[in-house]
Amino acid sequence: MLIPQLLQTAVQAYETGNFAQAKRCCQKILKKSPNHVAALHIQAILLMTELSQKAARMSAGQQQQLTQKAIHHARKAIKLEPGNADFLTTLGSIYRVANQYEEAEEAYRQALQYNPKEPIALDGLGQTLWHLAGKNQFQKEAAEIYFKQAIAENPNLEIAYFSLAKLSLELDDAEQAVFYGNQALAKHPGASIFATVGDAYQRLEKFVKAEQCYQQGIKKFPDHATCYKQYTDLAIEQGNLQQAKELSNKISTLTPDDPESLIILAKTHELAKEFTTAEAIYNGLINQSLRSEYYYYLAANQVKQGDKQAALESLAQGMAIELERQKDKTFLGIYLAQFTRNWTHFNHAVEVLKLLPPQLPSYQQAHAQQLVRTVLLRINGEHTKYPIHIENDITLYSSYLLDIHYSPEYTQEEVYTAHCEFDRLFAQPLALTSPPHRISSGTGQQLRIGYMSQDFRAHSVAYFIEPILSNHDPEKVAVFCYYNNTHQDAVTERFKGYCNGGWRDCMEWTDDELANIIRRDKIDILVDLMGHTGKNRILVFARKPAPVQMAYLGYSDTTGLTAIDYRLTDTYVEPEGAEQFSSEQLLRMPGSYFCYRPADITKDITVNPLPALSKNYITFGSFNAYNKITNTQIKHWAAILARVPDSRLLLKVRQSGDLLRNFKTIIRKRFAQYGIASERLIIKDYARSLEIALKIYHEVDICLDTYPYNGATTTCESLWMGCPVVSLYGQNHVSRMSLSILSAVGLAELAVDNAQVYIETAVTLAQDIDKLKNLRASMRERLQNSPLMDATGFTKELEQHYQDIWQTYIEASSSPQEQAIITFPL
Repeated sequence: MLIPQLLQTAVQAYETGNFAQAKRCCQKILKKSPNHVAALHIQAILLMTELSQKAARMSAGQQQQLTQKAIHHARKAIKLEPGNADFLTTLGSIYRVANQYEEAEEAYRQALQYNPKEPIALDGLGQTLWHLAGKNQFQKEAAEIYFKQAIAENPNLEIAYFSLAKLSLELDDAEQAVFYGNQALAKHPGASIFATVGDAYQRLEKFVKAEQCYQQGIKKFPDHATCYKQYTDLAIEQGNLQQAKELSNKISTLTPDDPESLIILAKTHELAKEFTTAEAIYNGLINQSLRSEYYYYLAANQVKQGDKQAALESLAQGMAIELERQKDKTFLGIYLAQFTRNWTHFNHAVEVLKLLPPQLPSYQQAHAQQLVRTVLLRINGEHTKYPIHIENDITLYSSYLLDIHYSPEYTQEEVYTAHCEFDRLFAQPLALTSPPHRISSGTGQQLRIGYMSQDFRAHSVAYFIEPILSNHDPEKVAVFCYYNNTHQDAVTERFKGYCNGGWRDCMEWTDDELANIIRRDKIDILVDLMGHTGKNRILVFARKPAPVQMAYLGYSDTTGLTAIDYRLTDTYVEPEGAEQFSSEQLLRMPGSYFCYRPADITKDITVNPLPALSKNYITFGSFNAYNKITNTQIKHWAAILARVPDSRLLLKVRQSGDLLRNFKTIIRKRFAQYGIASERLIIKDYARSLEIALKIYHEVDICLDTYPYNGATTTCESLWMGCPVVSLYGQNHVSRMSLSILSAVGLAELAVDNAQVYIETAVTLAQDIDKLKNLRASMRERLQNSPLMDATGFTKELEQHYQDIWQTYIEASSSPQEQAIITFPL
């Protein structure tokens, strides 16, 4: 048979699934013509297919040998035709099947350089990035983009629809999961797709549709356990014992030794109050594998049996394992939250949780304490004081300083003292070693201003710092940006354009390296935009790399550092007398210290008419982070709802798939304690785009601020969308941010300093429909014409502050002449 005929036969055999014949034909071709590029390519695909189908039955050596053969054929084809995107795509797929994801990513990207519209390469790159992402949200969102591009290029690419549905669930976007999952079902129904769509409906609380989806999957695939598992989870969630038993028994038949199936079976026994049977299952799982989540399930079971001591021991064992194995402590506590999930036994679980840290080895106690505080904060809204023992861990101490602002239990003095203690423990020893500075600028010359942040990107901080950087006078200010992040987007590119001095990607640099670079850049005034938030570089500032240092934005309080000289603020958030609670000298702007510019996309989202006009009831809303919602706050909101008949409260928070899966149940229970029926609560899932998030304001008439941690970006966005904000303010900076914003737009009367007045203000406003209608119609214009959005005037004022504090620095030096060497006092 001639080569063309062999090739045709090979292609036909491959397309009909006769891989053995296709392989024989390719081998004959390559024997006659070793450099036949099409045969090399097909042979590479066949070897990859064999690897994919038989890997589970192969030894590691056999897998490696088959992988090397496939790679060899693909690379040989690429060498013969270097620019062939199909060949590079196949190479990427071979690497991906062989779990060599970094190599797969490189091959797929090379393929897309030659053909940016190749759908298989787009899908493959999406799959690869998804696998490499771990907990990286940005990486997952990048994968999502590639899946969507693959579908755009080939609407019949079934796998991309299913991948998008699954990924959407990980991204907490159940609506999108339903959309793409249903398209996947329409193209090629599969048990896993039915389960995914059902899960998405379940998360959206569309339980009837979820049940229908599971039933369809079971009907089509009666021997596939996936839909049975999800269906059982739904039955347990709804308390349907008989259905849960029938389904879990079927699962036990299909996958008797599968750990996930055993956990479902144990939960079914718990629903039937057969706790000892469930306990035996959990112990059996622990005997097979020492996994932290098994211990957490066991601890929850023991709480239900009333054995708190046993629960504490199990919880401690699980946490010890998790702390030992998890190198990145950022993602600890995923299963710990599940321990508190059952509301019936919630209070008992919380009691055990509080006793956990001392049960662990001393070197693990600080992390455990932080986790317990986080879980109680996010799950229970509990903001009570806890003793700290984290003097040797700067990351945990910084996190602790941020956390205490959410609690109404801490006084202003206590918060200040905690920050000063951070300075004593971590910052002052570094400041003592700082070398002297050399003056690089003088009066009237261009000042070199450095801004350091992790948020020069699409982030709320950018809404307040970008209008300043974009309005700096280049003759007066040389802007340097030190970006402590790896994420780059369109907003990042804009920020780079504002840097007439220089842009520095500093995430990978050590504190010493970064401090030295700042010195080499001869920065006059260094501005911190992070404080004690995540990824902060507070110890760079402790090293005093610039002669004058200032804190602004990002962190709404004193940093505690004596090495930071000034903090930009205003008289609203820090009135006269607040100096005693600030380690920095306060520089007060004449109006609000906020300078707001909405994201560009928001300008196209119009303000709709007052929703109450068509609904005939008032909808209050709060879009603040859930950990700002204290139990006292819920009590106040419940009082408002009780006073305004038929009113609703809409909450929009990020419902993390692992940590807050039970958020909706818990928040409804918390309101039920004050007599508010669940029907009066509208709980929106996390909106993954700003456009979607802002359009939710179309359902809201009045926004209610949180206390003691006010909104800032949330308050501005509420006003931008026409919603007045009622706020309660206190003594701390974080509890006065909305006062600053509302005062700037002429609505200071909506910010009050008494809880009862807060309730009365919201109720009175809700009763005045005409006022609400007028406020909504005029709010955006009011905001645009306010000092809050006067970026030019704000920046001029700020530049004058820079000139003044620089002049003060020069005058304070022993030799204020040019190039004088001075050491700024600590």
